[in-house]
Order: sequence, then structure tokens, then C-alpha cells
Amino acid sequence: MTTLRFRAPYSIGLAALLAGSLAAQAPTPVGDINTDGSGFDSNVDGGIQGDNNEFPEDSFIQLGSFWYFTAETLTTGDELWRTDGTAAGTTMVKDINPGPGDSNVTWLTDFGGSKLFFQANDGTNGSELWCTDGTAAGTFMVRDINPTGNSSAARLIEWNGLIWFAADDGVNGTEMWASDGTAAGTNLFADLRVGGSSTPQGFHPVPGGAQMVFRCNDGT
Repeated sequence: MTTLRFRAPYSIGLAALLAGSLAAQAPTPVGDINTDGSGFDSNVDGGIQGDNNEFPEDSFIQLGSFWYFTAETLTTGDELWRTDGTAAGTTMVKDINPGPGDSNVTWLTDFGGSKLFFQANDGTNGSELWCTDGTAAGTFMVRDINPTGNSSAARLIEWNGLIWFAADDGVNGTEMWASDGTAAGTNLFADLRVGGSSTPQGFHPVPGGAQMVFRCNDGT
């Protein structure tokens, strides 16, 4: 199956390739996200998650009957959207960075089939860990991990009931963190390189689920 990455300036609609065999159906536009007549490119972005996607941080991801992705309009900037494959069912989840500013949502990651975790910037707290249940009211910053800048929460993966990721709290460098979806339950798991950044990445659960492997640099 071919990875799809929507960045071409020639289309501002989302191609309906959300289910079934790609070989058995022709792509059809879901809808025009920018409807102001400006011709502005909505920059729908993402590859199909789990399809050897070259850009996992920008993947489309399914939650329930909707697929989630990022798109841009002149009035709201680049934000989190979802679609059920119809024009009426294609809507922005929340304007995380209010106004035309971009929230730059990345690393959309499923959590138990009921929520998505991701990195976003609300224009006030920097790039931090966020969570959504698919509604505006249920979309929130989990914790301001780096109060003085960007924690840049990345490499998200669910394992053993937690979201694991790399983040920089402004004190310990980029290290391994874990979250249960609450501020109190979002904590540094291990400072693998004291005085620097171990930059953990490539998180991958071992078959059986008892362990997870990853790569990092402990400085030695």
C-alpha cells in the first residue's frame, strides 16, 4: 500500500481513501476545507499511520468512526481536524492556538481507543503534551512540562496503559517521560543522561508486552 502525504498545493480537499481497498475505489474529495473563495491551500497533512509512513509525526489516525489530521485555514491557522468521510462530517476539533496562529499538531497517538495524545502549541505555553477525546471540550493540555519554553513532546507511543514519549522539561534535557493523561500522572521516567539530553527515540514494545526497547545516548 502506498503512503499518502498530502502537501500538494493543487488540492485543498481531503481525498476519501479512509477504508477498504485502495485498488478497488477511485479517490473522491471529501470537501473544501477553505470555503472563503480565496483559493488558500489547506495543507491537509499526513500519511496513513502504520503503513510504513515516512513521516509518523504527521500521520492520519483513526479514533472511533473518525480519522484525525491537521489542516489550515486563513482564520484558524494549522489545527486539528477530523472527518467521517463526508463534507458535513469534516470539522475542526478545536482552535488550539486561537486565531490565525498555528498549533502545529504532531505525533497523534491512540490511547486505548478512546483518546488521542499529541504535541501542540497553544501560543502561550509552547509545544506541550495534549490530549483529545474528539470534542473541543475534551481537548486539553495535559501538563506544561517546560514552563519556560517548549517541552517538544515527541516519539509518542502507548504501552502498558501509559503514553511514553521524549520531552525536555528545561532542566533535565530531552529524556524519557510517561503519562496517564493527567497532570499529576505525567512525569519524568528516567534521566538517562545526567547533565545533558539522552534523546530517547524508536520506542518499540517487545512481543509479549513485558518490555519496551528504544535507543538513546547516555553520554558514555
